[in-house]
Amino acid sequence: MMIVRPPDGSQIFCSQIVKTPRPPHSKAFYAPGTINAFNIIQLQDDHTHTVISDVNCWLYSLSNGDVVATKEFKMPSRISSISSSGTLCVATTFGSPCKIIVKNAATAESFILSPGTKSVYDVWTSHLMGNSLALGKPFNCIHLRFKTCMTIFHPGMHRKGVFIPDVNASAGFHVLDTFSDVLAIYQEPNLVYTGARSGTIMRWDTRTWSHNQKPFLSNRYKSTSITHLRTIGQDQLLVGSMDGRLELFDLRSPLESTPVTSFLGHVNSYSQKLPFAVDPSERFIFAAGQDKVIRAWSVLNGQLLYGPDVEAVTGKDVRLLNTRFEEDVSDMQIVEDGCGLHFWYSTGSALCNQTIL
Repeated sequence: MMIVRPPDGSQIFCSQIVKTPRPPHSKAFYAPGTINAFNIIQLQDDHTHTVISDVNCWLYSLSNGDVVATKEFKMPSRISSISSSGTLCVATTFGSPCKIIVKNAATAESFILSPGTKSVYDVWTSHLMGNSLALGKPFNCIHLRFKTCMTIFHPGMHRKGVFIPDVNASAGFHVLDTFSDVLAIYQEPNLVYTGARSGTIMRWDTRTWSHNQKPFLSNRYKSTSITHLRTIGQDQLLVGSMDGRLELFDLRSPLESTPVTSFLGHVNSYSQKLPFAVDPSERFIFAAGQDKVIRAWSVLNGQLLYGPDVEAVTGKDVRLLNTRFEEDVSDMQIVEDGCGLHFWYSTGSALCNQTIL
C-alpha cells in the first residue's frame, strides 16, 4: 500500500482507519429531515450529550444510552450553527427575527436570547468560549432579551459581528465593525477573529476593542470569501476560503501573506458551509469537500493522508475518508474520551460515529 507516511505519528493513525472492519461507521441517530448541524458535549465519566438540528427547524437532544432523541425546540427558521464550551451550548438561527438558544447540558436549563425587532436576521455563524459568545451577522440592529429580562438595543448595525461577554448576564455586547457579512468567527482568550464575505480577516482585542488597522495577511483573500477560521496552538491561524484554499499562517507575522503550510486537495468553489474539524491534539485537519468526500491532512507538513487522490494511486479502499457520500456532509466533530478518538459526522438525515484511534 503506497501511502506517504509523514514522520509525525500519522502512519499510526492511518493504519487504524484501514484496519477498521466494515461498516466503517455506526449511525447513532436518524433525523426526520436532513441534519444541518450538531454538537457533541462531553460530560463527566465519558458521558456525552448531543444537540442536533435538521432542516425542519427542530432541535433535538440525545444522551448516552438514549434510543430515541428528544425534541426540544421547534424554531421559527432553520438553525444556522451550534457551538459549545464545557457543558454550555448555543444554537443560532437564520430568518427574521432570529433566535439564540442557550442550554446547559449538565443542568438541562435552557433559555432564549430573543431579538425584539425583525431587522435582526440571519445569524450566519457563532463561537462559544466559556460564557462569551461571538456571532457573525449581516443585520442592521440588534435587540436582545437576556436571561434577566434586560433589553438592549443598538441601531445601525449593518454587516457586523457581535461579541457578548457573558450569555448568562445582561452586561451588554460589543459591535465588531467588519463592513461585510461575517461568515467565520473564532475566539481565543482576549481575542476575536472575524472572516468576512469580502475576504477580509480582522483580529480584535477584547480588552481594548481595538483591531489591526493594517490589512491582516495583506488582503490575500480579497477575491474570495472566508469560510473558516481557527487557531492551531498559540501562534498559527488556519484559514479556509470559498475558493477551496485551506492554509496555515504564522500569527507572529500577521502582515505576511505567505502561508507556512497549504493543505492541497480540498474541493470548494462556492459553498460557505462545508464543515472542517481538527483533532484535540491538533495533529490532523479534516474537511468535507463540495464533492461529498472527507479528506484529512497532517498539520505538521500538509501531507494529504487520505482521499480519492490516494485511492487512485493505490487502488485500495481506505473506508471512511475515501467514501463519496450520496448526500453532502453537513457537519463534523472529533471527540476524545477514555475509549479513544471518535469521528462524528452528519450526512443526509444520519448522524454517524466512527472510532478512528
